[in-house]
Amino acid sequence: HIPLAGDLLEVRDGSTMAEKGTVTLSEVTEIDDFVKIAFTGTCKLQVGDFLADLNNVASLEFVNNIVRNKRNRGLLLQTRNILVKDNYFSNVIHGAILIVCEVSNFCESISAKNVLIEKNKFYHCNESTAADVEITAMIDEERTPQPPVMEQMLIRNNLMAESGNCSIFINSGSM
Repeated sequence: HIPLAGDLLEVRDGSTMAEKGTVTLSEVTEIDDFVKIAFTGTCKLQVGDFLADLNNVASLEFVNNIVRNKRNRGLLLQTRNILVKDNYFSNVIHGAILIVCEVSNFCESISAKNVLIEKNKFYHCNESTAADVEITAMIDEERTPQPPVMEQMLIRNNLMAESGNCSIFINSGSM
């Protein structure tokens, strides 16, 4: 996706993932395989900072579904404004829900905000990962950033039974 003039970009520090502020694109020019941008705003960008286009962030509603007998995770979520409600997760080996923002390998996702996970049933999940519901951010293979990177997370009224590890694991997040 090529951003457009007028888009609002969130700026995050490339070494800590801390939110620095926002800038508005005033000019976007494609040059071969590169995009040159000009922006307005008071946030100071540095080489290595991460930019996320807030005008093009998907929302997700995952409601009334059955996810079972999976070798990998049930849901990999990397967006904002997420609702996961009234679902049944069973026998998901790598955990039912993973909400992740990482800048160590793929650098592909915005940090999650405004997440509601409620009234779901989790049965016999996460035999090989941290939790039925895992919310995590990673700077690299060994470091996680200080909270808050993931914000406005609410997990309530879920039934979690026979979990292989813990039911809920959160780092770098705030409720």
